[in-house]
Amino acid sequence: MSDELPQTMSIPEAGRHYYGLCRNASYAAAERGEFPLVRVGNLLRVVVRKMEHKMDSAPAAVPRSAQSVRSQAGIASAKARRAKAAAEIETT
Repeated sequence: MSDELPQTMSIPEAGRHYYGLCRNASYAAAERGEFPLVRVGNLLRVVVRKMEHKMDSAPAAVPRSAQSVRSQAGIASAKARRAKAAAEIETT
């Protein structure tokens, strides 16, 4: 028996294989367009070759430390905007 992947997979199989998702999360991801789908009769199947290409060309994940720095900068920026708006209200 070959270790090669089939040409298509079910949505839950693809979600579990590529993202580690449960059944419901896999269908939600498919609904958002995150899987390359093809209709075969009444079935929706994930095209493995296109999914592999998508995974190969995906950008690397941003490390969590960089994410927290970005979110802290966003919070500081929002606080500065609120303070500026409050100062403008007080001067009028």
